[in-house]
Amino acid sequence: MLSLRENKIKDLPAGIGKLINLIMLDVSHNHLEHLPSEIGNCIQLSTLDLQHNELMDIPESIGSLKALTRIGLR
Repeated sequence: MLSLRENKIKDLPAGIGKLINLIMLDVSHNHLEHLPSEIGNCIQLSTLDLQHNELMDIPESIGSLKALTRIGLR
């Protein structure tokens, strides 16, 4: 689990894709406009909380996250 909630983050580094055993990522309540396409490499990710950000788009690589059962986009 990695929680970066409420940290005023504007960008996630591409290196997030190296966390292949990551199961839960909470980046809610930040200032994210985009996610790196490398997020699709986090193949164990089952929960992704993106709520309350400024996302303009979601990378197609999200479709590679076969374990993803919960995503927050509010």
